[in-house]
Amino acid sequence: MAWAIAQHSQDIHFQRKCLKLLEKTLATNEPEPVLYAELYDRICRNTNHKQKFGQAIIEKNGVKKFYPIENKPGVDARRASIGLVPLQVYANENHVEYKSEKSSRM
Repeated sequence: MAWAIAQHSQDIHFQRKCLKLLEKTLATNEPEPVLYAELYDRICRNTNHKQKFGQAIIEKNGVKKFYPIENKPGVDARRASIGLVPLQVYANENHVEYKSEKSSRM
């Protein structure tokens, strides 16, 4: 419940304080690392910065896409570092239009 309040807050300073608290829990898996990634990326979106983990999805004209991602080639390594599945897997699970850097080179 506390995470949901932080995630949907309009107070960026509050969100950042909550993110610091969540960051301390990453090594414990309590709460799930996905909550950290989602709040981190929400803060990025709320401050007009590219997201880090690829958790923020936008929909336009019925097509789901990822909010812009910083350093796309490194996103899977960042995701793996906190225990998240590769972005292509997450995209498939959420019906998001996405081609990984690896698949676009083949």
